[in-house]
Amino acid sequence: MAIKQTDIRVSEIEMKLKRIEDRLREIMGEKVTLMFKAQHEDFHPMLLVLKVAALDFETNLLSEQADDIANDYEMIRMLKDSGIELPEEEF
Repeated sequence: MAIKQTDIRVSEIEMKLKRIEDRLREIMGEKVTLMFKAQHEDFHPMLLVLKVAALDFETNLLSEQADDIANDYEMIRMLKDSGIELPEEEF
């Protein structure tokens, strides 16, 4: 029995979401580290603000990307529920 293209696409979507989730956790860790450094070291406040703003911007971009992936997932799920199979992709 061959693997269906919809199952492959769902697997790809899940991997993409996992990578986004991992990066969001890394960003949270970076922010905690920055706050710790700001409290316990001689750390310029403007540099802290800029780094936090950059991390927040990346978080927003990742959130938008996750929304796009969620839309793709919904489309794939609807196709699968309808019994429509995606054509095989050629690389």
